[in-house]
Amino acid sequence: MRISIILIFCIAFSGCTWVKVKPYAESVRVVGSDQVSSCRNLSTLNVHVPDKLIFIPRSVSKVKSELETVARNDSYVMGGDSIVPVSEVCEGRQTFYVYRCNP
Repeated sequence: MRISIILIFCIAFSGCTWVKVKPYAESVRVVGSDQVSSCRNLSTLNVHVPDKLIFIPRSVSKVKSELETVARNDSYVMGGDSIVPVSEVCEGRQTFYVYRCNP
């Protein structure tokens, strides 16, 4: 019975999003590399979110969305206003370049 309850819990919450964009990072944009040619590259940012809830894989789109959210939040703190994904999502990890496009 306990295992059934745990399994139902895991399935129900495997698609939930727990990471929210901080108010200060709402202006940070996720853009393509073609949109940052006149911007200053500030740093490389490696982010990670859980891709499994216990042993149940989470939705790929939710993981991708959370990775972008974490990157937006972190890049703002670094002085960035734009991020470019430079790797694919792999095991809940992704790399971004952080740019400052507006003075």
